[in-house]
Amino acid sequence: MNTLENCELFKLLTEKSSENKEQYISILRLIEKPVGDLLEFTKTNFPNYTDHTIQHSYRILRYLSKILSRKMKDNLNATEIFSLILAAMLHDIGMSNSTEKDIEKLRNEHGRFAEEPINKLLEQLKIVSNIKRISNCVIYVCESHTKELQKLYAEPKLKKLIL
Repeated sequence: MNTLENCELFKLLTEKSSENKEQYISILRLIEKPVGDLLEFTKTNFPNYTDHTIQHSYRILRYLSKILSRKMKDNLNATEIFSLILAAMLHDIGMSNSTEKDIEKLRNEHGRFAEEPINKLLEQLKIVSNIKRISNCVIYVCESHTKELQKLYAEPKLKKLIL
């Protein structure tokens, strides 16, 4: 079974030198269980859907570790690794939106529904420098994973996040 602790990107984060590294590690450990519980909601309420549990998030992190070259991983700083892990963990959090009654809309637009739970989760982390920017990037990744690539490239929001 995959866990945060045996995730290669998490291990890479623990090896980085950064003044925020310990905060990032603590936050990821702290949110692993509640995020896992929220994602479990999708398995319970949408048993016919593809697995959207925390195990799916860990598989994404494993695939990401495989496609990133050693040089790319070495060049990532602690904030970037933290953001990647958060984005992978939270990308399906919009599926836990219990207020959306239209199941097909929830399935197709769950990326857009991720913003509220992510903001609620990360607003408590104001002690982390750049948390608002990290949050915006993670939300954008979550919104983006249900969109077509060409539409993403055309969005002004992408350019703002990059710059």
